[in-house]
Amino acid sequence: MPFIGFGTSQRGGRLLIVQGYSYSLVKRSQQMTQWRCTMVQPGTSKRCTAKVFTDASYAVIDAWGSHSHGKPRFVKRNNVFVRSYYN
Repeated sequence: MPFIGFGTSQRGGRLLIVQGYSYSLVKRSQQMTQWRCTMVQPGTSKRCTAKVFTDASYAVIDAWGSHSHGKPRFVKRNNVFVRSYYN
């Protein structure tokens, strides 16, 4: 079972951390929630295309795409995950 953590992004949005990658909430239905990777390639506006889908209890039920970047590191301060640097 992958490690799942929750927090608030620096801009106040809901944040999901799964196996070291961060995802922001895209949309929610009664059965499923869709999350997308928060990373943008440095120097461009191109987003990572990885997505995760969770059920109502936030268990990961599906994942799409692969990450176009390394795993970032996070520090949790006052329930806010802050990206500190890449591995």
